[in-house]
Amino acid sequence: MSVSQKFPIPVDDDAANHLKNLNIPSISLPNQEGNYLRLDRSDTFRMIIYFFPMTGRPDMPLPQNWNKIPGANGCTLETCKFRDNYDDLVSLNAVPIGISTQSVNYNKEMTNRLKVPFDVLSDDKLELKNALNLPTFLVDDNIYLKRLTLIVEKKIVKKVFYPIYPIDKHIDERIERYKDYRRKSSSSERMSNLQRYIKGEYHNDNKSIFISIKKGWLQHFLNCISTFRSAGTLPWHPWYKNSRFLSKMAL
Repeated sequence: MSVSQKFPIPVDDDAANHLKNLNIPSISLPNQEGNYLRLDRSDTFRMIIYFFPMTGRPDMPLPQNWNKIPGANGCTLETCKFRDNYDDLVSLNAVPIGISTQSVNYNKEMTNRLKVPFDVLSDDKLELKNALNLPTFLVDDNIYLKRLTLIVEKKIVKKVFYPIYPIDKHIDERIERYKDYRRKSSSSERMSNLQRYIKGEYHNDNKSIFISIKKGWLQHFLNCISTFRSAGTLPWHPWYKNSRFLSKMAL
């Protein structure tokens, strides 16, 4: 029996029916380091935005009767599933981003402890929740987001997973779907997607943030760029003209 099968199963209350085909609003949320990320700048790659209620902490008790709330338990499991499949997702031109109403400091402790390589954002002021009218539930006067995953391409919500059960099923489904897409795409299309993704620089009110990318994967990509340029087969693009910029990205 999986972890998700030990707890009450969430039911579809139609609270997410309005989300498909919506434009992602121009809202910036802080990640675990306090840097702000604009979610409406996803025109360069696929964003897998997963909303979750709350991850538990070893030094803090869960809210009363938490495990009796359908869909509340399993946030750490879901985050670790995305973590374990992060390299595969990045290679398929997709990036996971977690969002909850947890504070920045709470997210920082969690991502450090679980060694999460991607951004986990805090919507503790409920800006995105209100803008998208996301489903929530209330426990001890605290508002929590219901578990929900959005697939965002070119700033538009292309697919909605809600309710989510079992917790990890939608992650495996996305990976297989993107692998199938990659098999049908030409190598030049894939390289173009990776070029745009690796640029990864977002600006909001003069604040910039780089999407988390593992150094090994980035170095491999830069080596490919060098090979293509030497062969004269890579079209000119201003961002990789600057070798100093590439050197900084590789650090």
